[in-house]
Amino acid sequence: RVIHGSPDAPAVQVIANNDFGAPLVPSLSFPDATPFVDVPGATYNLKVTPVGNNGLIAIDADVTLAAGREYSAYAVGPLATIAPLVLTDDRRRVATQARVRIVHASPSAGNVDLYVLAPGTALESATPAFTNVAFKADTGYVNLAAGTYEVSVTPTASKTAAIGPVSITLENGGVYTVAARDAAGGGTPLSVIPLDDL
Repeated sequence: RVIHGSPDAPAVQVIANNDFGAPLVPSLSFPDATPFVDVPGATYNLKVTPVGNNGLIAIDADVTLAAGREYSAYAVGPLATIAPLVLTDDRRRVATQARVRIVHASPSAGNVDLYVLAPGTALESATPAFTNVAFKADTGYVNLAAGTYEVSVTPTASKTAAIGPVSITLENGGVYTVAARDAAGGGTPLSVIPLDDL
């Protein structure tokens, strides 16, 4: 799966092993994501270029993908410093709980605190679930009971939300990823890319 998380980059294509005639991803716009794509386990050279401009290579990276594993590849950061962020996914279900992962993909937010709260809970009296999370870091998968939660993101040690509260509803057996992102073009208002991993 590929996620376009670069707020000021145009629509891009992803080329595997220099096969420009048959892009792995022919067109992907910010902040969209592809479905999971099956490819054989191997080391791949991945190039990311603007759609219709094979000569401008924004990302050129070698990525090793193991057989039987699943990955999410994010293009993150502003176009001038765009970089790949490859995370190993784990879509194993837990029948009695939901599994959630939060990814910090907002280049303008700085380090942040993450809150996952019952609806209506005030940030002022709440304790963050994760503190001082850096750009390109993630929480790993966390098990939560089914239900509705409010996710808020604040600058580290602040109680002022930069994102949220964003309401999410989780089901037992569900596997979810939420990525914090900039607005189109970069900067605020910040938002999220919700990804149902199933």
